[in-house]
Amino acid sequence: MPEFDRHSDRYLETLQQAIAFSGDEASYFADYKAVKLTEIMDKNVFNKVLDFGCGIGSVSVAIQTTAPTWQINGFDISRDSLARVPSSLTEKGIFTSNIEDLGSDHDAVLLTGVMHHINPEERRSALDLALDRLKPGGLLVVFEHNPWNPVTSWVVDRCPFDENAILLPPPEIVSIFQTIGLVNIKRQFIIFFPNITKFLRPLERWLTWCPLGAQYVIVGEKA
Repeated sequence: MPEFDRHSDRYLETLQQAIAFSGDEASYFADYKAVKLTEIMDKNVFNKVLDFGCGIGSVSVAIQTTAPTWQINGFDISRDSLARVPSSLTEKGIFTSNIEDLGSDHDAVLLTGVMHHINPEERRSALDLALDRLKPGGLLVVFEHNPWNPVTSWVVDRCPFDENAILLPPPEIVSIFQTIGLVNIKRQFIIFFPNITKFLRPLERWLTWCPLGAQYVIVGEKA
């Protein structure tokens, strides 16, 4: 993914420009995913989590803040991005471009906005690779942009590091999950209200069935 090497030094600035219309800081979306992950997994119980496609570590930082007792590791093929992962993460976890540096005993492997950057013919193998890092009973968690939301598609089309992105409808990920043997698969749609209507955000917990969320999350368990 050479586009991330090109943009790694100004990733947050570029992302903020792309989502400026929402009225939220980029950190809001990272924090949202961290909180969602701790709803899926008990934040008061020690968990070992792999941020697969971690980039510069924005989501990992949010997870570290939300669940400070967890061990967080990261994997990314962009070495320029990894070089910008904060020391607060690298001093406690392994952040690497070599998947073999990481164990196969993670309680969860998280892919946040990663799949739409992977060529369609390589998506199953990427999820298989992520699955190999999970222990039995561990969770594979995929957050993705929702192509059924027209605003999301508009933003992705205008984001410089999404220039080669191909968005995935939720059934595609569910199908891959089933093919690679994951069980207890669950799907939720998330992020419905921009900052100007943030007073409505408490309603989102009852809208996870609605396919108009800006993003979605799919969770599967390793048998």
